[in-house]
Amino acid sequence: MRFFRKMNRLRNIPQIWKGGPTLTDSEFQNQDVQPEKTPENLAIAGLRMTPVKIALIFAVSGVLWITLTDFLVTRYIGEDILVAEILKGFLFVGATTALVYWLARRALLEVECKWTEKQLKNTQNLLEKTLASLGDAVFLINPAERTILRCNPAAERLFGYTAEEMIGRNTQFLYEQSKDYENFERESENVLEEGETFHGKFHMQAKNGTLIQTEHTITAIDKELGWRDGVISIVHDITERKKALEASRESEAHYRTLVETIPDLVWLKDTQGVYLGCNQAFERFFGAKEEEIVGKTDYDFKDRGQADFFREHDRKALEIRGPSVNEEWLTFAEGGYSGLFETIKTPLRNAEGEIIGILGVAGDITMRKEAENALRQSEGKFRALFEYSPEAVFLTTPDGKIEAANPAACNMFGWSEQEFPKMTRSSVLDTDDPRLAKGLEERRRRGLVRDVELTAISKDGTRFPVEVDSVILSQDGKQSFVIMRDISRRKQEEQERLELERQLLQAQKMDSVGRLAGGIAHDFNNMLSVIIGNMELAMLSDEESSQLHDYHQEILNAAKRSSDLTRQLLAFARKQVIEPKILNLNDSIAGMLRMIGRMLPEDINLAWQPAPNLWPVKMDPAQINQILVNLVVNARDAISGVGKITLETHNAELDEDDCKQRPGCLPGQYVRLVVADDGEGMDEETRKQIFEPFFTTKGPDEGTGLGLATVYGIIKQNEGFIYAESKPGQGSAFQIYLPPVEASEMADDDEATAEKLTMGNETILLVEDEISLLTLVRQLLEALGYKVLAASKPSEALAMAQEYPGPIHLLMTDVIMPDMNGRELWDEIDKKRPDLKCLFMSGHTANIISERGVLDEGLNFIQKPFTIGDLAAKLRLVLEA
Repeated sequence: MRFFRKMNRLRNIPQIWKGGPTLTDSEFQNQDVQPEKTPENLAIAGLRMTPVKIALIFAVSGVLWITLTDFLVTRYIGEDILVAEILKGFLFVGATTALVYWLARRALLEVECKWTEKQLKNTQNLLEKTLASLGDAVFLINPAERTILRCNPAAERLFGYTAEEMIGRNTQFLYEQSKDYENFERESENVLEEGETFHGKFHMQAKNGTLIQTEHTITAIDKELGWRDGVISIVHDITERKKALEASRESEAHYRTLVETIPDLVWLKDTQGVYLGCNQAFERFFGAKEEEIVGKTDYDFKDRGQADFFREHDRKALEIRGPSVNEEWLTFAEGGYSGLFETIKTPLRNAEGEIIGILGVAGDITMRKEAENALRQSEGKFRALFEYSPEAVFLTTPDGKIEAANPAACNMFGWSEQEFPKMTRSSVLDTDDPRLAKGLEERRRRGLVRDVELTAISKDGTRFPVEVDSVILSQDGKQSFVIMRDISRRKQEEQERLELERQLLQAQKMDSVGRLAGGIAHDFNNMLSVIIGNMELAMLSDEESSQLHDYHQEILNAAKRSSDLTRQLLAFARKQVIEPKILNLNDSIAGMLRMIGRMLPEDINLAWQPAPNLWPVKMDPAQINQILVNLVVNARDAISGVGKITLETHNAELDEDDCKQRPGCLPGQYVRLVVADDGEGMDEETRKQIFEPFFTTKGPDEGTGLGLATVYGIIKQNEGFIYAESKPGQGSAFQIYLPPVEASEMADDDEATAEKLTMGNETILLVEDEISLLTLVRQLLEALGYKVLAASKPSEALAMAQEYPGPIHLLMTDVIMPDMNGRELWDEIDKKRPDLKCLFMSGHTANIISERGVLDEGLNFIQKPFTIGDLAAKLRLVLEA
């Protein structure tokens, strides 16, 4: 052990020789000093020591030793053997010096090799760690084969390939575009040839297809390292940097856009008041572009007074070293706009906190100031509205406490203004109503709630519906504004409106069916006219006793019943042609009592109760007959066994309350006809449908379902209304209301019936576009003795009227024809034959005929289908007038 300690101390000899510090074993093993390349400059433990110095020290020491010992020997022993001993000593020193030199050189060379090997390993480890720790990808490339020889972990992370997948492959697979690969090859060759480092950017591609923007540093490998040709490529990923740069540019563009588009004036000045920049709004203020403003001061654009004002507030911001706010009236050089602006001037500081300029922002507050003035006025108006509002107004807290109430609230709820502040919402609202909680939640979420229907409670406990609007007034939500409207009357009106809408829908439905019924009237009437007319012509030549005459009579009767059915449809549709007369309902009904009585069985009693002094009405008497017959027949069918039917008339005056219970009613005076029975009655569902066409409660083949629909149509056509009351087991009562008229005398109901046909011999111009009907009417007229000029077109009729040499006594024309209607045809012929009389005929509904002016008073009209007797009587009436 002592030997090894001595050897360790020997390592420190060179250091001691040089006068430097010594090293321990661990320091000696772990030192990372880079060794020199020659043994003469070998560094041992941080000191320089060569074999020559070691041998020289040994030789000098030996010579000094020999000289000293010889001196001592000569002095004390003598000089006999001095020369031989000196030579022997020098030879010994020389030999041992050479041996020491050889041993020292060998030992030092061995130390040098071990030292160099260790330092090489340390350097290699350091290089590996350095490459592994680099964030950039590093490739060692053989340019001759374009292959990768070595890569670091960063390259694996960047491109997604493992080192094994990349080493040995051509570098082309890493380049997304062939152009970039060609550039890389070219620059690599230039680096090898010229020995200069290349810096450039290339697009590359990762394993997953991601495009990577990279920055390359390409350097040639030193030939002394073992490669004749080779390059090191350091790849730095600049994708994120590019994105950051683009984002920075975009952010700068957004910032600039924001500054340019902001309506406020924005500008920058240095501490001396020189402009550094501004936005477009400020350009309009000065009337100059930014490049014209930069480098100048306020005095270059404004008068001295305003420029001094600007500079004064600049200095104020600099003095207080913080924002300075002032208001000023500014007039724009561009456009001449003048307004009040609020200006904020803020000192700008650099990174060291030094003030380097002033940022100014001026916003137009003209409208805000006007709004503030308006708000002050509004507050006064609010107080007035609060006090004088006709609706109940409350100020409340979130927990429902009432802070104030206006006089209208006091009137609505019966509490005084002094009592309300002691109350909560539960005192005036039904808190069990789920709509209240829902409304409060909506107000909390949105800040307001509108048109919430709730139940209110007055002081005396009366409950009534209210409509509530509420809004949170303050931002902290500590005060709310509540308006309550009593909607009791509106609710009632809504119910009435819904009932009226139901009635309107019913009326529209009835009208739609009416239009359908009226639509088929024309063609149906034309066909019936042909059937009836031809049957009557056939029966004129029949012997009344023959069986064929009976057959013809049955056909005629069926056609007439069909004609009655058409009239019922038209009556329901309110489009039948009528001839109203002023009459007294009592007289008309009294005249029908005998006929009605024959319709009833003996066990049903008919009671007639006329009112005295009944007001007159204006109606077609035939319609009165239709109404009574239909209602009495329905009443008879509703009675099983013994029963009673009552007919009543009254003068009635209805007000609004009366009309609420009667669909279609308007307040005013009416003549009321009541047809009541004590039969089975109807349930409510049946009662609502009784006036609908084809609705019937009777069995098959017992009714058409048009009876009450016909009555409904007749009443509506005469501007009246009908109302039915009925309950199961309690009978029914149909009440008919007709408007009265003023009349000095009553019209008589003439029912003259000709027992035989009235003949004639006049000339009649007949115009009908339906050929079959034209032929039939011509035959009927000729059978009655008239001379007939027949035309199927208005143009033919005009030609006949102009060319016929003899007199023409009557124009009988259809109303609706192509090219020209009947009224227009008569007007044209009347210009040439002013004495010509006219009889219009049509199977169309009344509304269509009236549009042509045919139903005007004083004009003659006959409704299709008509019998030969009706035609004969009508012709004599017109010709003899």
